[in-house]
Amino acid sequence: MKNLVLFLCLFLVASSCEKNQTVPDDEIPGWLKTRIAQDELTIASNPQSGLDIAAWIRYKYQKEYYFEYHNMLFSSFPPVYNYAGETVNYHIDSYTDYPDKKCCKQFVWKGSAYFLE
Repeated sequence: MKNLVLFLCLFLVASSCEKNQTVPDDEIPGWLKTRIAQDELTIASNPQSGLDIAAWIRYKYQKEYYFEYHNMLFSSFPPVYNYAGETVNYHIDSYTDYPDKKCCKQFVWKGSAYFLE
């Protein structure tokens, strides 16, 4: 009985720590909403486009939000965009620690075949 109670307590603690992993619509910049809408149109008209295995993910870095486009086939170094939609070169001095210090992963959008967490 004691083990059951301990297990239930651990389960409740773990489940209460889960956070909403999806970015609210009002926190998605307009340029990204447009890009996602275009991708969804492409997926609808051409299901073999491969866009359904992609996702847009938001990270926080140095108190700012950044967005990465992950495609499961070719995203070993995904493009990174700032909130204004400008590409960020994380090989320059001010962003060299971006890959190690980004945090707070949240999905903005996932294609229907994207299965990574």
